[in-house]
Amino acid sequence: MLLCDTARLVPTTLVMSTIETGRPVAPDSIRSEPLELPRRLAAYAFVLVGCVYFQWRLGTINPDAPVFSWLIYGAEIFGFVTALVHIFMCWRLS
Repeated sequence: MLLCDTARLVPTTLVMSTIETGRPVAPDSIRSEPLELPRRLAAYAFVLVGCVYFQWRLGTINPDAPVFSWLIYGAEIFGFVTALVHIFMCWRLS
């Protein structure tokens, strides 16, 4: 959650730390844990299977309805990229 502080956005944790201690907390002191090995393997498998799937999917484009086929393909890629961004954001959790 972000709070507005003099025309710039400041993370809530930084604001709360400032309120509680009276001084700001450096971002380096925020603890985080990397993903465990099984979750990392699942993320790598997701990327690998996704790449193989999209390579295969190019061969299934319907020549009778190319616009619709490419729209569906684009939507699938958008969903895949969205999932990748989510994985990237959750890679190190605090």
